Amino acid sequence: MTAGHESAAAATSATGDDAARLRLIIAEKKWVGFDLDDTLHEFRRASSAAAGQVFDAISQRHALSVPQLKAAYSEILREKTAGAFADGKTSFDYRRIRFSALLAHFSVQPDDAFLETLLQLYESALTASLELKAGAVGLLSKIKRSGRQVVIITEGPQDAQERTVEALGIRPVRNLCRMSEKHAWKVDLVPWDPNSDEHVTRLFDQRTACGWRADEVLAQDHPDRDKLLALHFAEYPQCGAGLGRRREHRSTRLDTWPSTSTPSEDEAMGLPPTGVTWLHQLYVSYALQKGGLGAAAMANAERIARLEPYNASIMALDTLQKKIQLSDTLQKVVYDDRGLPRRTVANEDWYQRMGYEIFAETSEGYVLKHLGGALVLEVAFLKRACVRLQYMRFR
Repeated sequence: MTAGHESAAAATSATGDDAARLRLIIAEKKWVGFDLDDTLHEFRRASSAAAGQVFDAISQRHALSVPQLKAAYSEILREKTAGAFADGKTSFDYRRIRFSALLAHFSVQPDDAFLETLLQLYESALTASLELKAGAVGLLSKIKRSGRQVVIITEGPQDAQERTVEALGIRPVRNLCRMSEKHAWKVDLVPWDPNSDEHVTRLFDQRTACGWRADEVLAQDHPDRDKLLALHFAEYPQCGAGLGRRREHRSTRLDTWPSTSTPSEDEAMGLPPTGVTWLHQLYVSYALQKGGLGAAAMANAERIARLEPYNASIMALDTLQKKIQLSDTLQKVVYDDRGLPRRTVANEDWYQRMGYEIFAETSEGYVLKHLGGALVLEVAFLKRACVRLQYMRFR
């Protein structure tokens, strides 16, 4: 009995010593890192609820049992997740691939409209099911009050993780360390030279290919670079010649960089007079779409916007309103008459998936001239906060 008491006392003393050492270690640290999924919040519970909504929808439409769908989806996750999240795709791209594979597993031909429905069901259910772990808010707040930084570590797609942080209400925790999200460095930006005939010609050719205001230059080190360029040049041979060097971020003088907008113009649209950078005319070749290049270009543009001399706190852009872009009239002029497949996802929806929100609309947009006349393209204006993220390298 005495020995037992002595043993318990020794254990208590050891525990106290460990706690004291831990407090000393923490006191020396300037930041504290947390994994996001299933550490700060109940990811598995939320994703299971979201997947359940998808299984129910497929079951009702194609008379497949939910247990069968669940088993097949688990296998698809094991196959598709390996090596994922480092190829520039958004969370919606990954989900589309998985849901298509699930339907194909049961010999069901994937339908674009139904896939969009499944994507919306999953996202809505996931967002509604997100829940912080008990005590997470208090712990994060205490760490911040102590003057230390909080770093959230995640390996998921950037767009999904930022939406998760926002939905959980921990957006003030602004340091997001992504272990596998590298697509911001997969696309290099070539500086625009308005005095170059070659650049102007390329811009004209790409606007013609796109159907309205658009230009983007592909100049990157990519595992499939030659194959991708061959696909693009086969479709648009006039773009075969290179334009020039990639963008090198050197000068911090504003007069050496393209202008963005005037403070009065921004204020007239309800934006702050400073800290706003506009992104115009993003174009990804039709031959290369759905490969993650658009997300890569956006990530790189946002990264540059956060740097000197822009120091952007807001990235703004304009695009066609969804009702216009997906209308039969525009689809016929821009896609049918040029032998291109019709769009099933509007630019407006794509940007919103990237975290942008609509803040203004106008019915007096661009004019698209065509053989049958002209169309007035109504425009939506979107914005997104440019959060200065902290990146860490893991060896």
